Amino acid sequence: MNSKIIKFVAGAGKTTYSKRLMSRVKNGLYLAFTNSVIDDMNRYPFIARTIDSIFISYIIPKFIDLIPIINSSSNIVFSDSNNGLLTAKTASNISVDKDGNLYNKTKKISSVNLLTSNKDLHNSGYYPNSDSLKYIFGEEKTRFTHLQRAQISEYIIHNYPNELITILKKRFSFIIIDEAQDLSDYREVFCKLLYESDIKTRLLGDDNQNINGGGMWFENLEADKVQNKTFRCPESICKWVRENLDIVIYGNDKVATFNQIMFEDVKKLDDGKCVLLYKGRYSRITNLIENWSGNVMTIQSAKGMTIYSDIVILGDSLNQKLYYTAITRTTQSVYSTVKKIN
Repeated sequence: MNSKIIKFVAGAGKTTYSKRLMSRVKNGLYLAFTNSVIDDMNRYPFIARTIDSIFISYIIPKFIDLIPIINSSSNIVFSDSNNGLLTAKTASNISVDKDGNLYNKTKKISSVNLLTSNKDLHNSGYYPNSDSLKYIFGEEKTRFTHLQRAQISEYIIHNYPNELITILKKRFSFIIIDEAQDLSDYREVFCKLLYESDIKTRLLGDDNQNINGGGMWFENLEADKVQNKTFRCPESICKWVRENLDIVIYGNDKVATFNQIMFEDVKKLDDGKCVLLYKGRYSRITNLIENWSGNVMTIQSAKGMTIYSDIVILGDSLNQKLYYTAITRTTQSVYSTVKKIN
C-alpha cells in the first residue's frame, strides 16, 4: 500500500497542497467531489476530474471489450429521461447490479445481461424491455443516466479491480482524491480500491465537513498528517468553534467576532455585502431569503468557498458539521441565530 491520509481543517491549504504536489510530479491525476473545485484546478496544466467524469470519459471506454453489450464503436453519453421520448423515459427504469444483471425497476431481465453482445441484442426480436435496452446500448451511442453510469462503474470495480488498477498505473504516476469525506456508493468503493493498491495515492479531507451523506470510511482512517491551522478564519472564530463544537482548529490574527443574534435583528445586517447562509427554507425565513440584498446561498452550496465578508447563519438549530462548515466559510465576522446545536 502506497497511500497517505492527510486531514485538513477548513481553510488549511488543502488546494494549495494539491497544486504544489501536482506541479512537482508528472502525470498526476486530481480527483474531486465537485465541479467547482475542478474548475479551479483546471486553470493550471493539471489533469483534474470528478470521479464521475473520469469513469465516463476514461475508465468505462477502456473496459468496452469486457462489456460486450456496449458497442466498441459507440459514443458514451448521458441520456436525459425528460427529453420527451417515451423510450428514453422507460430506459431510465433499467438498472444494473454488480454482477452484470439487468433489471426493469425491481424485476430481473432474463433474456440479456452485460455479457450479451451488442450485435446479438440488436439482432434479437421484440421482448419486454427490448426497446429500452436497444436505446441504452445503441449501435452508435450508449446512453446512460447518471445512476446507470454509477452502476456500470461499480460493476467494473467489483469484477475487474486488478485490471482497473493496471490501467490507472499505466497512465498516472499518482492520484490525489480531494474531499474524501464526501464519497459514498461506488465513489467510496473506488477510493478504497486505490487506497489499498500500490498506486501512490493521497486522500485529503476534513471529517467535520462530511455534510453530503458520505460514508464513515474516511473518518475512521487514521491520518498520517493533520493540518489544523486555517489560513482563512480569524482565531476568535476558531476559538468559538473549539469551545462550542469541540473541533480542534486554530486561526489567524485577523480581528473578528462571533455574534449570537436574535432572528428579528437579522435584517439590520443586510448592507449588501453580508452573505446569508441557511440549511433549508421554511416559512419563517423565506421572506428574509427572498429579499436579502447581498448574496444568499445554502450551507451545502457554500462548502469549499471562501467568503471575504461577514456572514449571517440563519436557522434555529443545526447539526455540528453543518454549523462548522458554515462558520468556517468566512475570513470576517459571524452572526448567527442558531440556538441549538444537534
